[in-house]
Amino acid sequence: MRAVAAACLFSLALAAQPLDPAENRLQTALLALEQPDAPRAELVEAIMRLARDDRRPAAASVVAFGDALANAVGGRPLPAPALTRIRQTIVALMRGEFASFTVTHRLREALLAAGADPKNVDLAGDRCLRIGIELRGPDDTPVKPVRLFQPRR
Repeated sequence: MRAVAAACLFSLALAAQPLDPAENRLQTALLALEQPDAPRAELVEAIMRLARDDRRPAAASVVAFGDALANAVGGRPLPAPALTRIRQTIVALMRGEFASFTVTHRLREALLAAGADPKNVDLAGDRCLRIGIELRGPDDTPVKPVRLFQPRR
């Protein structure tokens, strides 16, 4: 029981930590997407600031992802949990914290939970996956070695 309470307190403490400036800028840009005519350049710039200096995706890929994300949100208000999950997913994508397909799956789930159109969600997911492949490479999951023969015992 104490372990559960300690874990809950730890997770609350992590959630209460202030965002770093790059994440705060992304949060602001995502909130701006709730307006139908929101400037997308702000979102693209916020996403690019999250990338590591040694691994930056092509600007065209980030612009396409920003457009797809803005179309998925479509000027509707985002619930706080969905907004947080979308922000965390984009941060994980740009920092290469998880496999590209994992990040893409989480983004799609968050957008669908926010009530986004499935067609736009698929496009945003595809653009997200492309950025992940640019950052991590196409083989971001471990491959089991192939055994051509069985050794004798």
